[in-house]
Amino acid sequence: MMIADLFGAGVFPCGRSRMRRVSEMIQVGQTGLLFRTAEELATQLRTLLGGARDASGTLARLRWNVARVAATRWSDAWHESAPRPVLLP
Repeated sequence: MMIADLFGAGVFPCGRSRMRRVSEMIQVGQTGLLFRTAEELATQLRTLLGGARDASGTLARLRWNVARVAATRWSDAWHESAPRPVLLP
């Protein structure tokens, strides 16, 4: 649920790649980042926030894609993914 909350707030997540649900929800490099170790996370954050020229495009892409995801309401996403009403007779 926290990933959905971050998307809703327009924030891209950085999640542990070992967590299956996290890796299913995040599109690496598009809507967030995955890491295996604390050192890998630190490197990703230093690269993104350090102002490197190549990182500015990645950061802009992450921000833009997450803003697009945030604009999608939960109910709209549910209706897209649910083939038919499952709780109604």
